[in-house]
Amino acid sequence: MKPETSAKIWARGVVLALTLFALGTVTLVWSLRGTNIDLVHDDYYERTVDYQPHIEATARGNAPENALRTSYSQRRDTLYLHFPEGAIGGTVRLQRPSDRDMDRHLTLPDGTRGTYALPIPGLTPGLWRMEVEWTRNGTAIYTETRILY
Repeated sequence: MKPETSAKIWARGVVLALTLFALGTVTLVWSLRGTNIDLVHDDYYERTVDYQPHIEATARGNAPENALRTSYSQRRDTLYLHFPEGAIGGTVRLQRPSDRDMDRHLTLPDGTRGTYALPIPGLTPGLWRMEVEWTRNGTAIYTETRILY
């Protein structure tokens, strides 16, 4: 039997490495094909067209005079939203980043002022993103908060 030459060993090594790389790539693609990737909003692309009003509402929401404070009572399963003076009505959206089917949309009644008690029974523990759109003195304001429940 002849000993293998260095060139043959290298050639086999390169073929083996490329084969393993190809198999790894195919396995990765195969395992990721069933991954569910939800967009936050179904009309994501349409929303990007008219985004400037949202940017302005977010800037107003970040202003100290428009600070929205939140507190939570675990015993009562209630989230309290403390609005600044002059705030009226709006909407609350609780988003679960890991599962869009758990998202909740709530409308604050017109005339909501001061502190609003938001009952949240059955809320699954974990990270939630709360988006609040409300008006103050006729001006739209947007606030986003992360809640670890």
